[in-house]
Amino acid sequence: MTSFGGPLLQRIRDSGAAASVAETRSLGGGANEMVAAVRSAIALDDKAEDKAEDSVEALAAWDRAGAFESPEALDEGLPQLLSGTGMPFVGAGRRRRLRAGARAALERTREPGTARLAGAILGAVGERADVEALETLAVHPALTLHMVTALANLRHADGRLALLRLLSRTDGEARAVVIDRLLAFVHEPSVRLALVRDAFRGLDDATCRELAPAITSAMDVAGLAADEGAPAELREPAQRLMRLAAEAPSELGEFGGDDMGTTS
Repeated sequence: MTSFGGPLLQRIRDSGAAASVAETRSLGGGANEMVAAVRSAIALDDKAEDKAEDSVEALAAWDRAGAFESPEALDEGLPQLLSGTGMPFVGAGRRRRLRAGARAALERTREPGTARLAGAILGAVGERADVEALETLAVHPALTLHMVTALANLRHADGRLALLRLLSRTDGEARAVVIDRLLAFVHEPSVRLALVRDAFRGLDDATCRELAPAITSAMDVAGLAADEGAPAELREPAQRLMRLAAEAPSELGEFGGDDMGTTS
């Protein structure tokens, strides 16, 4: 498992969506192999403060775990990794060790599979301090789905604020994934405002037609479009949304990105 360049996170910090991300060949296997490798990495992480070689071995173990990453492995393996982390006292320690290991892996790995795995873990156990790294990685199309899902799963509002910022940092299919994850929070006024005013800026009409029905069915866009007292900066985008929703092909169902876990 060898990828060129420095750590993936730093490359995307420097170059954004233009950063080169090379996928490596999967090791095969699945959830059990991934979980075993993560547990091995965490054990090595516990010793890494004392020995530099342990830190290198820990990253290698995380990269080995990342080589087993797949939607199926994550769906099956994450519950195993999270088992016991909600228990009082003992669970807090497990949660802290898992979070620390995933953070270190996300900062140091060159492998997209490892980054996706670590991001998914941080979506479950992460804190406000993890938002910047997840948001940075989310701008790259190879990582958008996993990182946006992680941000949506975080248990505090900073993750949702990052999703709102990503509306202006992504385009095309990546923007569509951000919109899809924001729909889970349509009860929040800031999200409703952004979905009407900001979500479609810069997107071509064809992409917008695919997305518009999901937004218009999740909130009262028609009422806003017809409200003559509403500011033009809201009424006009609402009217465009309604037009695009009406023009959407009838076979299009409710928009939804690939499933990577439910939002909390």
